[in-house]
Amino acid sequence: MGTVLAAAVGAASLGTAPAGAAATGHAAHEHSAASISRATVMQRAAAWIGKKSYTYSDGTYPGPGGKGRYRGDCSGFVSMALHLPGPGPNTVGLAGDVTPIKATQLQQGDLLGNLGSGTGGQAGHVQLFVKWADAKHTKVTVAEQGHLSQGGSAPAYPHEKTYRYPEHMSSGATLKPYRYKHIS
Repeated sequence: MGTVLAAAVGAASLGTAPAGAAATGHAAHEHSAASISRATVMQRAAAWIGKKSYTYSDGTYPGPGGKGRYRGDCSGFVSMALHLPGPGPNTVGLAGDVTPIKATQLQQGDLLGNLGSGTGGQAGHVQLFVKWADAKHTKVTVAEQGHLSQGGSAPAYPHEKTYRYPEHMSSGATLKPYRYKHIS
């Protein structure tokens, strides 16, 4: 587990996670009115960080405690951390669960991503914001599942990494800040 994420989880308290039916792609999925705490999001993410057997793939992996199964891609990792129903929406469908925010509003558990229409497959990517890595906000530490469109710079398993901000995919797309609608 990454040291930044481990420290965050060490200070975490448990929250309530949403439940409901899942869909991927363009279809919306339903959630209960329950919310999930930032601490719980980070604790769930930490359960996958460093698991080299959870490779970036079309396969699925169990959520914490063996509950649910999530895709082994970036949006599957984020869906697992947010405790969305497995296998979780892809980057197109995930856009319906988030609200754009300003970078100055980023808090632990928020998202950085290229989401929405046209971001299926290698065209999209999403990560969990862990912290600003410098006082000038030019570097960001994230938790993510490796992504092939990052030019091979990221491990192909769940990890923590620091990038320059704003971060650009190899396609030139900029990852933008978002907040999950049901985070507390």
